[in-house]
Amino acid sequence: LMKPDFKGKRVLDVGCNLGWFVRKSLEEGAEFAYGIDNDLAIIESARALGDGKYCTVNLDSAKKIDGRYDVAFCLSVLQHLKEPDRVLAMVLEIANEVYIEQPPRFVSDYMSDVLGDAEYLGESERGRPIWRVKGKA
Repeated sequence: LMKPDFKGKRVLDVGCNLGWFVRKSLEEGAEFAYGIDNDLAIIESARALGDGKYCTVNLDSAKKIDGRYDVAFCLSVLQHLKEPDRVLAMVLEIANEVYIEQPPRFVSDYMSDVLGDAEYLGESERGRPIWRVKGKA
């Protein structure tokens, strides 16, 4: 379903949970992988499980720290954020390619516009639609 090429790429995982995509991208040759989540206990567990850079900072700080990314993931996280449209807009500004998994009932008008130009990839194992969106980085 999602088959990004990670070789030599910079990867950002927003809502990284336990860091699975961070570790997978590094295993597959990513130059750098950065996972952010708002739960300190989750971040501590992700760090204990393996490589990658993890932080509980917000996306504004991630942008200032590391700048641009080749691949970004927003998988089943946007509906849990206070300002999902703002977060998505920021991710689209700093990444070349963004993978978005979003339950339809949580798609805002802004997200609908973004997804209208996206490549639909099918459904995740959770039954949620996934899209690949071209970012502006």
